Amino acid sequence: MKLVLVLFLVAVLPPAGAEGIADLLAKHDLNDASVQLRLGLMYRTGEGGAKNSTEAVKWLRKAAEQGKANAQTILGLMFRIGDGEGVLKDSAEAVKWYRRAAEQDFAEAQFNLGFIYDYGEGLPRDNREAAKWYRRAAENGVAEAQLSLGKMYVEGDGVLKDRAEAARWYRAAAEQGVAEAQFNLGLMYANGLGVPQNMAEALKWLREAAEQGMTEAQTRLGLAYRSGAGAPQDSVEATKWYLKAADLGVVEAQFALGTMHAGGEVAPKDGVEAARWFRKAAEQGFAPAYYSLGVLYSSGDSIPVDATEAARWFRKAAGLGNGAATRAVR
Repeated sequence: MKLVLVLFLVAVLPPAGAEGIADLLAKHDLNDASVQLRLGLMYRTGEGGAKNSTEAVKWLRKAAEQGKANAQTILGLMFRIGDGEGVLKDSAEAVKWYRRAAEQDFAEAQFNLGFIYDYGEGLPRDNREAAKWYRRAAENGVAEAQLSLGKMYVEGDGVLKDRAEAARWYRAAAEQGVAEAQFNLGLMYANGLGVPQNMAEALKWLREAAEQGMTEAQTRLGLAYRSGAGAPQDSVEATKWYLKAADLGVVEAQFALGTMHAGGEVAPKDGVEAARWFRKAAEQGFAPAYYSLGVLYSSGDSIPVDATEAARWFRKAAGLGNGAATRAVR
């Protein structure tokens, strides 16, 4: 939740050139919760004076005890991660402060509390309690909570399995730009899970996720355009999306590009380019690429025959139980 913390800082820290810690201590009512909150944040970041985690906790606790929900949430974060010298990690203390803020309907605390229960951070996992707090945060517009709640409805984890409800929460997060929610919603439309099957909607959401750099979505788009399953068959578009994922190391996309170049799906067959992509996949341990390299080098199809290279890759494939490769090296 780093972004949430930054938002807190922007909201409550004084602007550049304004009072420092010494001025706040000298000129303001130190019983005022807003002043205490400002002091706590300034000590935590070193803004306007020396950074001091012990002083930060002291002032944030004062504000939190007066009911400041953002101070309670920041204290929860500090105890959750063991933030700074003198602040030991303490899950029970983190939950205590998150809960106080969450019960005031403070959305970020609700999400964090849900996350702790979901993943069992320092306490037994409780999926029902996780779902409860995710729901409250989701209803308050926290996109990550909407995504998490959607996943719980898909799995029936802490709630009754309900794909329509999952799709509803994925959509809420997707419309806020969460790439994973966009991808999940795209898959639901592609497969008619929780929503009527609609390939136009599927492609729309997969593209949204892919354009944010989500490699799973890029690979899925490549497959859709290559196969023509749910999209117009378009090898240029397929190559575009596979390339994006392959350049980020996605082995399935690298192998797909190899097969496309070997088979002349992109342009005239290009064995050199096919070998390059097969090799990248093979270097990540992708077994089908071993056999494909063997076939490519033994066939001499758009690449010079290289019996030594062919044998080397066939042996690697045979070592993993590939029967055709075993026969090739006999």
